[in-house]
Amino acid sequence: MSERGARARALKVLFAGVLSSCAPTVISGPPTPDGSVADTPAVLDAPGVDAGSIDAAPVDRPVVDATEIDAGKVLPDAGDEDGGGAPDATIEDVVTPTDKPVTPEDVVAPTDAPIPPDDVPVVPVDAPVSSCGVPLQRALSLPADRAMGTTSGAGRLTAMCAQSGGPEHVYPLRVAARTGVQLAVNAPFDSVLSIRRVCADPTSEVACNDDVPGGNNAFLRRVLEPGEYSVLVDQFGPTTGTGGAYSLDLRSYTPAANAECAAGVALSAGTPVMGDSTSGGASGTACLGGSWGPQLFYTVRVPAGQRAVVTATPAGAPAWSAVVRARAGCAANSCLAAATSPTAGAPAVARYDNRTAAPVDLSLSVASTSGTSGGAFSLGLAFEPAPAAPANAACASARVLAAGATLTDEDASLASARLGGVCVAEAQGASLFYRLSVPARATALVTATPRGGWNPVVRALDACDSRSCAASSNTAGADQPETLTWANPDATARDIVLAVGSLEPSNGGRFDLSATIVPAPSNVSCATAAVVANGARLTYQNAAVASDNATGACLPAATGTALWYRAVVPAGQTLTARATPIGAMDAVVRVVSACGATTCLASANTGAARAAERGEYTNTTAADQTVLLAVGGATNATNGLFDLEVSIARQYQESVVATACDDMAAGVPVMGVAGDDTVSPAIDLPFPVTFFGQRMLEYSVSSNGLVQLFPAITGAMPSNSYGNTAIPERGVPNGFIAAFWDDLLPVMGSRVVTRTLGVAPDRRFVVQWTQYAIFGDDRARLTFQAKLFEGAGAIELHYCSIAAGADAPRATGGSATVGIESPDGSAGRQHSFNDPTGISTARAMRFVP
Repeated sequence: MSERGARARALKVLFAGVLSSCAPTVISGPPTPDGSVADTPAVLDAPGVDAGSIDAAPVDRPVVDATEIDAGKVLPDAGDEDGGGAPDATIEDVVTPTDKPVTPEDVVAPTDAPIPPDDVPVVPVDAPVSSCGVPLQRALSLPADRAMGTTSGAGRLTAMCAQSGGPEHVYPLRVAARTGVQLAVNAPFDSVLSIRRVCADPTSEVACNDDVPGGNNAFLRRVLEPGEYSVLVDQFGPTTGTGGAYSLDLRSYTPAANAECAAGVALSAGTPVMGDSTSGGASGTACLGGSWGPQLFYTVRVPAGQRAVVTATPAGAPAWSAVVRARAGCAANSCLAAATSPTAGAPAVARYDNRTAAPVDLSLSVASTSGTSGGAFSLGLAFEPAPAAPANAACASARVLAAGATLTDEDASLASARLGGVCVAEAQGASLFYRLSVPARATALVTATPRGGWNPVVRALDACDSRSCAASSNTAGADQPETLTWANPDATARDIVLAVGSLEPSNGGRFDLSATIVPAPSNVSCATAAVVANGARLTYQNAAVASDNATGACLPAATGTALWYRAVVPAGQTLTARATPIGAMDAVVRVVSACGATTCLASANTGAARAAERGEYTNTTAADQTVLLAVGGATNATNGLFDLEVSIARQYQESVVATACDDMAAGVPVMGVAGDDTVSPAIDLPFPVTFFGQRMLEYSVSSNGLVQLFPAITGAMPSNSYGNTAIPERGVPNGFIAAFWDDLLPVMGSRVVTRTLGVAPDRRFVVQWTQYAIFGDDRARLTFQAKLFEGAGAIELHYCSIAAGADAPRATGGSATVGIESPDGSAGRQHSFNDPTGISTARAMRFVP
């Protein structure tokens, strides 16, 4: 449906948020494994103490003797703010130690509530200065502590994992013995946490976190060796930040012996081991970055020719989801295999095939998907013979893919070679390889259609050892066909290597692979222009291989080469040419009268790269006119592939007429449009209506200001779309009259009525929307009419009354489309699109074919 729902959906979400803000506030506990949130106090419980039975300790003094703290998780050390974040942990209570083991239920993520200013301690003006030139806050105390402060002023320090140009605070931390620490910031700003051995030396950083999945507050969990550390509370941003009030919560925990990769426990086949993820260390960053539970580490040696099957089975309640990661070693930044429990409590099974002639050592880790869940698990290892690999598992023996051919039942699960993030950095699965010959100036379309729900990646390499791609594709998502497009810019044929693999570290499954070659265009110059007619739809046009441009004709700044087309426009008809870029092309459309013309009859280059451009020329003469279309890129650097749609038809002309709303007191109510985003079924018109040259017998009305016309009930598909777009647009809905197409809201008193007035053959059919509000602004009230005239086929839009609500521009068209569109979406007449001055009670619009 292209972009029809995006804007209005955002409005709906925003409005829903406004409504929800009126509800009573509930402080929620940690997310449950299924994603829900328990309504429990936001308190981090110490082991052995029941929730609700803990006396709060003063903020200004540390708590002693809390030795075992429940498990959390460190976000992967990603340096951008797109990683999301989980709720930030807070410590509201201080406890004494017991021997009660830690459970995932004890871990509560922090809330996002800002710290009241009155609770923020003021740092004395004579506070000591740290070695990095920032005023030093008080020392943090183990095993548990809470510090509160307000950052402001200029930032001086930058964390290694993210841009953090905002103001920061520095806290000393002394660790006397090997200890696991968990740190969480609760702040209204996008926080960054880091730990350094030497405050003035960013390279001494031992841990850093920008966001945890699901939020923008920082959360760290790390095992620290004895020594002196500096804890930095910073703010994300390239250069500056406003800072603000925050709380910093510290908890310690007893880490397992294998909480760090270097201390991984060796696994033996057939001998399961037990572990508890809540005693793990930092989260995994090599793959599956959204899974941020603490990790325990293991090692396994996979014999030559064997498949290692690693199974982690969660235990305990509530059920949680396990994550298994396999890497080539502790320093590896990508996974060789990975798996996640398909459902909470189910085993996570990872498989790795060693097809080499020597044993392979793997570093394994087991974690939970979230830092607020986890617990005990069993971990088992088994070996079985690795399945034989196909010949094209190696790039050097890539399988030949002939143009026009389709290969069926290819199996990516048997792949072994990994490209290591070439072109698509997050793609870690192994690939199968193919070779395709692309003729000079031709365009290759390669489609991989997966079976079984995995997410394919298709890459085109110049050679097996290439570290970059000629093209790549991974936009469709799991279980969807993925199509790579590559145009050969050379004057000779060229071979490319195709790699098809899985986005995820574990190899994909079966798929079909096909290749289509679009021949080189012949219309590369004005003299060789291709003839086009009404309804032409040309795909994968490649202007990058053209030789002529039309720089002198109009739009002199647009210097890219163009493909040329010739069309005959009958008297009184309109040619509409719509160029839709494929990829990052910046399209330009020109209509000229002849080769070498110094002016344009029409042109279009209003959008940026990737935006469709529409050129429109109306022949106002009494004779047929032959015109030329030149379609290409704004520059040769932004030139490339596009689809072209051509419509040549008698178009509607728009004029302004005086507002004259008909009396609808005797109107007939239309059923089915009383609710939000509703639409009536197809209903018989009182007389046939000629609409864009077609005879229409049926209509439907939506609550969102649209009338659709249909030639028959059969095949009629009334639309309740609330997301307006510009006219014309091939995406549904099509064949409509947009009297006021917006996300309208029926309220008390709203109704749609129709009435037929006049005497044949000069009747008019009137549709009126009465007292409609706008979703997100229920105080607005709009009454307007669409009139369809018998005989000439004229259409009029009248606005009877407009009462603006809280958002006055929307009541006059600020988020609406007004106009008409043809049944196939290729043509139309747009009066206004998201124009706050689009409509008025002082004028009406008349459209005449």
